[in-house]
Amino acid sequence: MGLPWLGKKYIDDIFSAGVNTVTYSSDGRSRDDLSKTYGSGGLMEGKRYMLSFTYNCPESEFNNPKGFFEGMSVDQANATLHKTLQFCGAQPYPGYSVHDVYKSEFDLNSVLHGLNEHLKQNIK
Repeated sequence: MGLPWLGKKYIDDIFSAGVNTVTYSSDGRSRDDLSKTYGSGGLMEGKRYMLSFTYNCPESEFNNPKGFFEGMSVDQANATLHKTLQFCGAQPYPGYSVHDVYKSEFDLNSVLHGLNEHLKQNIK
């Protein structure tokens, strides 16, 4: 249910290599300026990102208090990844998710059309 190991390794390698250059300079706190809070040391201000996810569960499991994710949205269920990018100062675009990927009725053309529409509506 989380980021695959290779994705985590990528973040560890790339984001760590970018310390003091492109990702973050510190955790943001300062003894001299108490208004600077934890998580405000990111160097990716003005950068945007979009997360996309694939799930075998139906879309109805999200935003459903009786569902497996207990009412959480897709973005809420992936808060740790959002927080990693927020720590670096990046801002999110609305995410995109694909559901029921192992069902025999899975329609890749419909998914690709939906992704294109999502990009047209949200990435400007």
